[in-house]
Amino acid sequence: MKNMMSILMGWFMTASCVLADDVNWQAQERSETDEIQVQGVVLDRDFLWTVTSAETSEEAFVMKVAPLLATFSREQGVEACGALATNEAGEYGMVITTNRSQIACLIDHTEVPEGFKDTGMTLHSHPADRMVRLNAMDKKVIRLLDPNEEGRSSVARMNWINPDGFSQADLALPQAYVVLSNGQVLRHRGHRRTIETLSIP
Repeated sequence: MKNMMSILMGWFMTASCVLADDVNWQAQERSETDEIQVQGVVLDRDFLWTVTSAETSEEAFVMKVAPLLATFSREQGVEACGALATNEAGEYGMVITTNRSQIACLIDHTEVPEGFKDTGMTLHSHPADRMVRLNAMDKKVIRLLDPNEEGRSSVARMNWINPDGFSQADLALPQAYVVLSNGQVLRHRGHRRTIETLSIP
């Protein structure tokens, strides 16, 4: 089920301006939302924008897109995410979404720009706060991740959010990038000991 709605239009304008100085990049503004069902739990999903580029380096693409996600999470206090994708020319693109959760962002690897294929690598952002009051979407995510935790506390602690790096759930993924609220980008490829720092503001 999809409904059209106006969301974060001011922030969309900021995001587009960031990429406007580079003719090889396009940020298509999105203002639609739908619902996704995961293991019986229904979550809202907002499409923020679709980014495509002529960039053929994964790392360079991530470094260009990451500040947009960091700004979003810093201003909105929730995570944003997307699956990295490439086309036949080796160029990179991504569809950026959010579930409006402070503690997670569910990535759909089938949501990629037209003509692109998923690479298996992901990028997501973390809000700055270490301890947050759970919102409705957070409670749904907790129910999805660990049904035994539902209703036990009204506050999410460090085991749910880590503003300074990867969470335990992140490290369970085969590989991933995360951008922190200060713009720092980290990458891991399957194990805590292989975390790489790609940028320091």
